[in-house]
Amino acid sequence: RVLFGVAEANTGPVKEIRVAGNTLVKTADLQAAISTKTGDVYSRQLAESDFVKLREVYRKAGYEISTRDAVVYADGVLTFNVHETRIAGYQIVWTGPKATQERVITRELPEPGTIYNDRTFRGALESIRGQSLVKINDVTIKAADPAKPENLTYIINVSEISGNRSFQPALTYDTLNGFSGSLGLENNNLFGLGHNLNASLSASPNDAGEVVSANIEYKIPWIDIDFADFRKNRTSAGLSLS
Repeated sequence: RVLFGVAEANTGPVKEIRVAGNTLVKTADLQAAISTKTGDVYSRQLAESDFVKLREVYRKAGYEISTRDAVVYADGVLTFNVHETRIAGYQIVWTGPKATQERVITRELPEPGTIYNDRTFRGALESIRGQSLVKINDVTIKAADPAKPENLTYIINVSEISGNRSFQPALTYDTLNGFSGSLGLENNNLFGLGHNLNASLSASPNDAGEVVSANIEYKIPWIDIDFADFRKNRTSAGLSLS
């Protein structure tokens, strides 16, 4: 529903048409979508339809606008007020047990306070899914301030993906080499920070006369420490020992 400003008059000639508050879409592009022309008699229904067209122009560009005080007609001036949607913050809601730290999710999302862009936000959700740590069950929104409904808090319902850890012991015997065994440990969410640990230990005689061998791989996809700009810019590291 389009909300009209308190200064709205019932009718009268349209002497001037203004678009106010837009920073992401050019005024000329918005005015081109408006059917009302100067010289027309002001119509509330047509003005509402025009604002819906403005919103569609924004949506095609990947943005959203609120309908707060959307249309004001006073003293012959028809004004379309554009309030661009911003991300006020995030609320992570867990379904089931929680192991992953919330900042592993929120660090992938656009910074609070930035303008909402649908393509950017959906890309961030895909990045979260790509970690294979949590499942995104649902995304809803609520106004952070009812007086400014364009400032939205995004509520993301998630649940842990099982199978992030595995332990694989094995023991075999053959008449040529006797007993041999191995241990394997894998964890792709160590400390709840998405760190990857892959370790293996095997005991079996080989051609070099070695009986025991080991291999450890440790990967940090994002060095998430409160220093410099590490928490804002993705920096990865890894270590491999054998």
